[in-house]
Amino acid sequence: DIPGPFQQMPCNVFVYCPLEECWEPDAWHATKGDCWLKFSEAPAKPEVNVRGDLSRAVKERHPEAPPRVQWVSGVLLPPGVELTNGTWSPRVNW
Repeated sequence: DIPGPFQQMPCNVFVYCPLEECWEPDAWHATKGDCWLKFSEAPAKPEVNVRGDLSRAVKERHPEAPPRVQWVSGVLLPPGVELTNGTWSPRVNW
């Protein structure tokens, strides 16, 4: 249970690791089946950390990183709401 005002927020965003291991820039060791459920106030305009090939800045900072993002992600939208391409998050060059 999550206490406080966030208790009633629905999960409308997910990220999922489909491989035996999925790289990420923090200390967490992600493995197949890891799934993070999240809430976004604007799920139709997702804040994107990485998409496709990793940036040169990320590769320089994390030489052990794979060449491309390994995670699968998605959002749940109300009927009639269209998904946009999103915006880059402040963590794009972690």
